[in-house]
Amino acid sequence: LSGGNPLGRSMVIGSEHLQNQWYLFRSQANVVIQNGLTGAGVVVADIDWGFKTSHQEFANGKIKFKYNASNDSDHVSSGANKWHGTATLGLIGAGDNNAGMLGFAPGADLWAIQGQVDASSVDNTSWGKAIEKVRLEPSNGKRKVILVEASTGFSRNVEASTLISVPVKQAIADGCVVCVAAGNLGENADLDPSGNVIPPTGSILVGATDYNDDANLIERSDSNWGPRIVVSAPGALSTDVTCCECAINGYRDNFGGTSGAAAKVAGAMALLLERFPEVKHCEIVNVMKTKMTPIITDHPMGCFLDVDKLIKKTGEYLSEHHPPC
Repeated sequence: LSGGNPLGRSMVIGSEHLQNQWYLFRSQANVVIQNGLTGAGVVVADIDWGFKTSHQEFANGKIKFKYNASNDSDHVSSGANKWHGTATLGLIGAGDNNAGMLGFAPGADLWAIQGQVDASSVDNTSWGKAIEKVRLEPSNGKRKVILVEASTGFSRNVEASTLISVPVKQAIADGCVVCVAAGNLGENADLDPSGNVIPPTGSILVGATDYNDDANLIERSDSNWGPRIVVSAPGALSTDVTCCECAINGYRDNFGGTSGAAAKVAGAMALLLERFPEVKHCEIVNVMKTKMTPIITDHPMGCFLDVDKLIKKTGEYLSEHHPPC
């Protein structure tokens, strides 16, 4: 696999020398990748704040489509926050190239979609437009995973805006699998900043867990939480390795939260869709809610991302009789 023996580069946190790309192992994604699934034949569209598309992890044409919703161009490397999209895209699909890291779906087609250029609060109109662009853009019959890497100005669930929630629901209805970062305020993701219940979209809303030496001890980070969280994944600021926009061969830690967690889930969805190309978004949600083990923590956090178990449980679910969802 990419980046040495066995994955990525190692990190030193205090006296603890961590396993390379520990989150791949905690999520059992390494098992799935080593068994031959890479996300091939699946599109993962990261709607984000900009990208360093020249990074070595995206070489050899891995980025198949680029779109900037702010100006209707294919220039997606402008603005002060392109570090964010570079990091998330690396977690999704960094290539198997014997370089610094391996993404969760190294064989997937990557779409780099810039939601907005400036670093101000989220322009809901522009991000909604980006979701619509991905929904409507031809993919040569390949299934699409859409990742929405935005939160409100108060780091709450961005689905509080109908300008975003409506296109999310339409994309799901059209066969896309949609993942949304829940935000990092430590508040209920079901509620908007005024305390009103956000109408559900049915998306895969993603929470984040912190690093712990004990793999069996799962703790919430500063992630938002609530019954609407479908799945949580590792999102530890001090331990996660990913791509840096500082150089074409640059890597970093100090990136995580629900941004990192949602990127890992989006990559995992590509692995799942490669294995089960016809599985519906709602069926994936049902599997995670009914067949996966809920996280036991201080607040509801959905299930923990175990990619190997998720694929096995999805196979079981599809072999059973269920009413249409």
